[in-house]
Amino acid sequence: MTSTTTVGTWIDLPTASGSSSPWQQDDPLSSGLVMIAASNGAHAARANSLRTLYEHPGSDNVGTDLLYDSPDAFGWDDDPSANAFVVCAGTHRLRPYGETGSMPRIVLHARIAAPATYTAGLIFVARRTPGRPSASDLRGVATTTSTSLADVTIELFPSALFASALEIAPRIGSAIPAPEPPEIGAEPVVTLYVGAYRTGGSGAWKATLAGLTVYLSTP
Repeated sequence: MTSTTTVGTWIDLPTASGSSSPWQQDDPLSSGLVMIAASNGAHAARANSLRTLYEHPGSDNVGTDLLYDSPDAFGWDDDPSANAFVVCAGTHRLRPYGETGSMPRIVLHARIAAPATYTAGLIFVARRTPGRPSASDLRGVATTTSTSLADVTIELFPSALFASALEIAPRIGSAIPAPEPPEIGAEPVVTLYVGAYRTGGSGAWKATLAGLTVYLSTP
């Protein structure tokens, strides 16, 4: 499908009330109304796949002096009391962008400030399954030398086959033993990790991270 499947906005249609409603049973519809209804359906399906995934206020005490070229070198297991900033941003459903078949972009936006004469940065990793990030994962890095809070954005572009399948079987009621679920299935999911660091400087030189948001955006 191409982008012409929808005009990209919701268009209100007549309600199904009154004897003159075009939605009456057995009443023929004009091609214009059908095209608008189809456009609305495609637009709603696309918008339904986009949402905010994770938010964090940040930290003014980012003191981890780490390499960032590869997730393998990053201290994901460091003790937070040692000024490390490492968070698992959760496991999230990742569905295709409506009828296009493309996966949404996974976007990390934050504000970060570096110590004077040094560098501060973020590393953002998406994994198919929970676990320690590695060089084989989808990842991105953003750095700044600004000593005042600067906007940084990292975008990840997962393929249609990137997400793993999480099997689900919703339970109804609280009976024991539990009844058989009415249906079972699988959700495509990814697990996200964020780390912040500063390079150089003594223990008193800290980077600041603020307003961290992870969300899904158009492919």
